[in-house]
Amino acid sequence: MPKFIPEYSVLSLKLEQDKRIIIENFRELKDLSESLIVIDQYMITGSFLKITKMDNTALEIYGKIKEIIVV
Repeated sequence: MPKFIPEYSVLSLKLEQDKRIIIENFRELKDLSESLIVIDQYMITGSFLKITKMDNTALEIYGKIKEIIVV
């Protein structure tokens, strides 16, 4: 994935209930499965997790979100 994000950009997570997360200014999608998504230093666990790419710098994750862990 091309890196369009400047080094000084800050990753932001917006959590809406336990069903949806908007991630902006991410750098790397490291792991992806139906129960685990790892983006930069964040591990998101849950069930039926899916990703929608909004643009080159933002993703929407939806499904039943259980935890957000800083790795």
